Amino acid sequence: YRAGMPPEAQFGPDRPLPPLPAPVPVLGIWSSGDRFLTERQMTDTGEHVSGDWRYERVEGAGHWLQLEQPERINTLLLDFLGQHAEG
Repeated sequence: YRAGMPPEAQFGPDRPLPPLPAPVPVLGIWSSGDRFLTERQMTDTGEHVSGDWRYERVEGAGHWLQLEQPERINTLLLDFLGQHAEG
């Protein structure tokens, strides 16, 4: 009857996450058709990032945007990774 129990009873209180050892670049990609994540949730993520933050909005895909628009997502990823490649 786990469904009736609060998460704290099953898992204990939330623990704070440790900080990352150094700022890292982060790419947030959100799709206008996502029914499970709001755009504000994604854009507000930038407040919790200590490194470079880049946000990209993709139109016309749902929650599984990497399956629905793989070319667009791959282009965004390759561009982002290319900008932050070391060496």
